[in-house]
Amino acid sequence: MKKAKMNRQYSQARCCPTLLLPVFLLAGCVACLSGQSTVAISQDLDKCKSALTCNDQGLALLRTGHYFEAGILFRRAIEIAPDFAVAYGNLGTTYIMTDRLQEAVSLLQQITRVKPDYAEAYCILGEAYYRLGEGHKALAAFQRTLSLKPGLAETQNGLGRSYHILGRHDRAIEAFQRAVQLDPKDASAYNNLGVELSDKGQFQEAVAAFERALEIKPTNAIARFNLGITYLKMKRRDAALTQTRMLRDIDQDLADKLYAGVYQGKILSLKSK
Repeated sequence: MKKAKMNRQYSQARCCPTLLLPVFLLAGCVACLSGQSTVAISQDLDKCKSALTCNDQGLALLRTGHYFEAGILFRRAIEIAPDFAVAYGNLGTTYIMTDRLQEAVSLLQQITRVKPDYAEAYCILGEAYYRLGEGHKALAAFQRTLSLKPGLAETQNGLGRSYHILGRHDRAIEAFQRAVQLDPKDASAYNNLGVELSDKGQFQEAVAAFERALEIKPTNAIARFNLGITYLKMKRRDAALTQTRMLRDIDQDLADKLYAGVYQGKILSLKSK
């Protein structure tokens, strides 16, 4: 099979798709399949004459949550150019987003054997291991990413979450602090830092981290939920109730949970992104 020439900058999914992580201890990511018709996808494939075109079209679908259709286009890109590492990484991301975690691991292990210097593949592999609850393997993958590309905030965020599930909370805080230094507009890293600080009883620092996450992204329901829980820990019931009211316009389910914590004394767990 003739290989496609890669003579321009390729496109890839954001390394370590942490923006879609709902909690530290994940129950699994729900597949988000679109309603795009089979005919439309067939037309996309007909237009897809090069691996680069297929990858770019797949990435556009991936970014809008059309994971199933994106996967079809990434697989076509790989058929056209079997050595196209970025398409493997993007396909691995679609597997993660549709909770096909073991398939993601197998695919990404395959590409890292062929291209051991592909940092993003290790980063995405770390995400798959993290969601499987395999903290040591996730940590090793993120550390490998860090050795290849030291300046990625997403990698530090991944390291922090791996340290968390391994119970190494001081190291988690250090990693999240590095993440926000590298990317001061990373709302998820500020949220995760707040989770660790709140768990350690450093409530004022946690509040500051959650508030910074909300400055960056006011619709960040998870950060607002965590801020409310932290206020409850500080026995600031009125402040927690204010967060409940503000949550109702963003995420009714989280608002109801926080309301139960305020009025029924239910024990709530902090959430990470």
